[in-house]
Amino acid sequence: MSSRTELLDARRFALTALLEPCWERIRAEMVVLSPADFVPWPNDGAYSGHWLAFPLCLKGYAEDMPVDLERNRRRCPFTASLLDRFGRHGTYGFSRMLPQTHIYPHCDGQQRDVLRAHLGLDVPAGALFRIGTERVSWQDGKVLVFDGLIEHETANIGVLPRTILLVDFSLSPDEMDYLEAVRGRAAAAAG
Repeated sequence: MSSRTELLDARRFALTALLEPCWERIRAEMVVLSPADFVPWPNDGAYSGHWLAFPLCLKGYAEDMPVDLERNRRRCPFTASLLDRFGRHGTYGFSRMLPQTHIYPHCDGQQRDVLRAHLGLDVPAGALFRIGTERVSWQDGKVLVFDGLIEHETANIGVLPRTILLVDFSLSPDEMDYLEAVRGRAAAAAG
């Protein structure tokens, strides 16, 4: 049997090396935010329960969210500065799922050279993630990287909120080569 996985090897991406060593500083900025600082994710037909966000940058996705981005960025200067220096980011911010929230199966409408990273910041028991056929959970301080063009869904069946840093990012040429090789192997296995 194949050891194929839909989840990508996070170590292959420069963003992982940037975020994981700093996760406690990023989390420290997140934990001082009040629940009222988070706003509902705008596409409420895509989920049940309460999916909330504290955006720090909105590029090409949910740009119409009713938030004061400059105020949010001033409240989380380390996180905003870190990702701005990285430079290959799209939308990013904190994503929170309250208990009993389910983001329905979907594929993201992103470009083929853009991936999504999730940095676990506050991950309680019962926070679940499915990408393709693989079921995983986040871990505090660890990055998951995945191809949003593959069907995925999340759920928080626990009793505490789950919060991650969500980052859409474009790929370097080496990262794109890796992704195309993974996609090629997946197509060959399916074909």
